[in-house]
Amino acid sequence: MGNEQIKSIKYETVKVKWSNGDKYKGDLVNNIRQGKGTYTWHTGGVYKGKWNNGKRHGKGTNIYCNGSVYEGKWEKGMKHGTGKYTYCNGSIYEGEWKNNKKHGKGKYTYCNESTYEGEWKNGKRYEEDEEEPSYNTNPIVVMPLVRYDDYKRLED
Repeated sequence: MGNEQIKSIKYETVKVKWSNGDKYKGDLVNNIRQGKGTYTWHTGGVYKGKWNNGKRHGKGTNIYCNGSVYEGKWEKGMKHGTGKYTYCNGSIYEGEWKNNKKHGKGKYTYCNESTYEGEWKNGKRYEEDEEEPSYNTNPIVVMPLVRYDDYKRLED
């Protein structure tokens, strides 16, 4: 990168407020969130951490408007890598994430304190030895309701 290119990159630390009430305080590079910063949504959610090309990227904490909290790694705006998600009901997932979904090794502690520790794939618990559920393929026969007064007794 030549000296002319370096001089054309504009680094600054700013405070910005949008017309909808969202706010950002942090680093900008050529008017794009880059580096460290805090974004506050008008709905009450807050993200504090690293940014790359205007997206959450690297280590950061997101507090959602419902009270849930994610602390961990982000990639291109999605939970990706290791992280801890504390749900507003008290349940906690701590482990690996991929493209915003639980994926890899992780531990889920339910609000009643029971736990599942193991593999996750695309946001769902995964156990290699689990068999596919079997489904009853017998058809269900529905008999019409017959009123007693419509019934005739057959002779022997």
